[in-house]
Amino acid sequence: MDKPRLNKSLLLLALFTSILLALSSCSAVFKANLGGKVQDDESDAGIANMAIYAYTNTTQRDSDKDNYIEGTTFNPSSAAGYVARTNSDNDGSFVINKIVWESTFPEFGKTADYKEIALLFYHEDYGLHKNKDPVWITSDSTNVSMVDEKFSKINQTTNIRIDLYDAATHSLINESFDVILKVEQESGDPKPKEKRSTITRSGVIAVTYPVALGETNVAATATLANSTWIQCDEDGTVIDDNNPLEPFEVSGSNSVIELYLKQRHHAFPLISGEIETIARDGSEKDFDDDGLTVWLGERNSDGKIERFNKPGAQTRTRTVETGTNGTVIRHGFFSNLGANMTWDEAVYDGTFDEKDVVLIIDKNKDGVVSEGDYYYEFTIIGNDVPLDLSKLRFHGTPKELEAVVAGDLP
Repeated sequence: MDKPRLNKSLLLLALFTSILLALSSCSAVFKANLGGKVQDDESDAGIANMAIYAYTNTTQRDSDKDNYIEGTTFNPSSAAGYVARTNSDNDGSFVINKIVWESTFPEFGKTADYKEIALLFYHEDYGLHKNKDPVWITSDSTNVSMVDEKFSKINQTTNIRIDLYDAATHSLINESFDVILKVEQESGDPKPKEKRSTITRSGVIAVTYPVALGETNVAATATLANSTWIQCDEDGTVIDDNNPLEPFEVSGSNSVIELYLKQRHHAFPLISGEIETIARDGSEKDFDDDGLTVWLGERNSDGKIERFNKPGAQTRTRTVETGTNGTVIRHGFFSNLGANMTWDEAVYDGTFDEKDVVLIIDKNKDGVVSEGDYYYEFTIIGNDVPLDLSKLRFHGTPKELEAVVAGDLP
């Protein structure tokens, strides 16, 4: 009774095994390349740097397309149906290498096979599209010129050159700034697209906006953490929440935006000059105005003269000679006063700050500011340009030097 049942089970097992062997003997892996060209529908020009994505599963390709959010960068899913990608060359041509697929029933057995490939094309200026025409490739073939697709531009890319200028000198600033561009994607866009880049002196940022706009408004800011620079306009007016910079209109493929900044950290100029406390005719070999200590200082809030306590705020006068016979041309000469000195001021009008200072001559040589000394008040500007005060006199006309009196002392 059990023997016929056993034979039947053995027969079913043998049949199932034969089917598996038959199926496994027909399965094979194939590979091929795929080439073609992408062009602009209006100009027929090749589209450079378009991303082409290859799928062996049309359903997966369609799902990726349907899940794409307009205005964002496309990224394919990690599903098995997505197999390869490439980017088009400058002339729009491309080749996708080594598209691999497995077939259970190859068209020509294990020798060769056909395969339909589903494609997605993405470019920031053209959006995301599926291939219009079916693409069938043959294994172990380059399949050149199999794809010929044209697309209409939906976005315009503009390369904006950003120039960062010192408002005081109109020279490019040799420091790095974080430049932020906010690009309207529609008129009055409440949430413009933001592009950010670090730029030194001058740099290019590529921005996009819909072709339908024709031109777009771009708001630009330049910032640097712990920076000594403040963004302003060309005249030095500070750009902030109370005085925003007007947006720039950009169009076409190239535009230029000039941004201006000014310093809150200001450098003293290198100050030179000549002290003449007593009249002289220039023939003297020695003179009392040589070897005097000269200080830089300022008047405090009470109007009293105080010295700056910095190394660059002190020097000594000397004789300057020239010519082969050592003819004396200047006595009481001084230079490099103010070397490596700075001051900080963030709130000021114009493109550079000004500072009132006092030049003090220790005429009585007692090492302190006291009665019997002389002084000269003047204004410096924070543009680091050398300043020659020329000859400062205590006699005759004009009389630039004043005598220190008790009311000038702290």
